[in-house]
Amino acid sequence: VMYGAQKVDSITHSFSTRLSPEHEQCVGCMVTIDGDEILAPCGHHYDQACILRLFDTAMRDESLFPPRCCGRSIPLASVRPYMSDAEAEIFVVKSKELNTSKRVYCANPTCSRFLGAQFEGGSVIPSLLVPVFKCPAPECGTSTCARCKAAISALPPSSQDDGESEPTA
Repeated sequence: VMYGAQKVDSITHSFSTRLSPEHEQCVGCMVTIDGDEILAPCGHHYDQACILRLFDTAMRDESLFPPRCCGRSIPLASVRPYMSDAEAEIFVVKSKELNTSKRVYCANPTCSRFLGAQFEGGSVIPSLLVPVFKCPAPECGTSTCARCKAAISALPPSSQDDGESEPTA
């Protein structure tokens, strides 16, 4: 199928962007689209402002994540050209968090930054072998147990200054 100057294969591309010669109506605001039109996998049309608002709202309300229309997920790659680098990075980080089922957040209540997945090793593993997350936030640095999610006041020297949010063992 040919849309403007962009060829879109309807079988392999379920989401596309095109200039709207027919001036479709945006499903988000119900206003005629004048400019770039973003076609959702279900066939609904969005204007740039509404699709960005949909992605922003999905990051703020977990029940709306991932962004979707008619129950079908809208891929980031199709909306990425309309996002700033900072917005895209925030979405990627938030996606990692929201796609993690058992989450660990920084044990420092004034920080509470997402650190990663909870360690699910049994209680037979000695506590020295349980992974620890060190919060990468420059103003924080709190160490959090990946099993019980509590703050850890002292770590062995080998695991204190890794600077990563990945758990250490």
